[in-house]
Amino acid sequence: MDQTIALQTPLGDFPFSGRYEQTIDEIRELGLDVPSSIVSPTLGIEFHYRLAAGAGIFVNALAGQGTVYSGGIFFAF
Repeated sequence: MDQTIALQTPLGDFPFSGRYEQTIDEIRELGLDVPSSIVSPTLGIEFHYRLAAGAGIFVNALAGQGTVYSGGIFFAF
């Protein structure tokens, strides 16, 4: 993974660019907890209501790692 880091301090800026090359095993040897697998279930629902032949409204909700709600108006051309 290529990386660019810019550390800003009162003494000045210290930029660093380079390549970060470590395996998962090497990261675990540093004492960092890296799970072997991640399960992230999500649940979503979407509702469309047609107001006319080419227009309508929609609402959707998604729950998972975070919760997202959205809605709006749609037009078909």
